[in-house]
Amino acid sequence: MTTTEASTPTLTPLDHVRRYALVELFLVRVLDMAPADARAEADALQHAVSARLLGRIDALLGRPERDLWDNPIPRPDGSP
Repeated sequence: MTTTEASTPTLTPLDHVRRYALVELFLVRVLDMAPADARAEADALQHAVSARLLGRIDALLGRPERDLWDNPIPRPDGSP
């Protein structure tokens, strides 16, 4: 994540991948949603979730390294 001159966070493409993957996993694993239903919800929610909440979701899920589709989830620092 980078910041603009006004100190507003600007999300990188990897930030978006991370947000989407964690929200989707949360919806499926914790809220027991079907993966097909979770996709649309995760797409909408990833833009609304704060960094603080995302960190809590990451911790609750045990800091997963892979998403539902076995793709790597980038770490907060952007590393795989």
